[in-house]
Amino acid sequence: SVIPATSSVIPATSSVIPAKAGISSADFNALANFDILAFTSTNGVESFFRQLFAAGYDVRVLAGKKIASVGKITEKKLLEYGIRCDYVPEDHTGEGLGRLLASLLVDHSRILLLQGNLADDTLLKLLPQATRWVVYETLPVAELPEWKREAVAGADAVVFASTSAVENFSAVLSNVIPAK
Repeated sequence: SVIPATSSVIPATSSVIPAKAGISSADFNALANFDILAFTSTNGVESFFRQLFAAGYDVRVLAGKKIASVGKITEKKLLEYGIRCDYVPEDHTGEGLGRLLASLLVDHSRILLLQGNLADDTLLKLLPQATRWVVYETLPVAELPEWKREAVAGADAVVFASTSAVENFSAVLSNVIPAK
């Protein structure tokens, strides 16, 4: 039998364009130096294209580039911008993407990794010739409003979509719930 359930979405992080870095017009001009653009998240896709359009460019700057996606959800987000992926690994992880690209490419391929500030070095280790651009920052939510704390307190289960969400949620709760 099916047990009825209700759900609430309670973000524990937010994604923003980096305050200090971001992508400049000069960076977009440098896209000509890369053969492959590798997107590792939907946040990376959205942030990249917001910055691309804000700088006065459009998708034509990607003409001739191979596009790689970490997985199907990121691939679907790219399609929203009219971009089809050339490479999507069976294993939808950074390691899976790195292994796929490493197996397909020759040493002179120039790869651009479009990632967030919390990305680990997995792809850089598997693809030492790659360059990383930080296209968004993941920031913790400073506090949970009362209604969100009540929703969590009454929940039978809490599901998180990322490690950073768990870490940030725990940090926020540690400021609200006294240690036992």
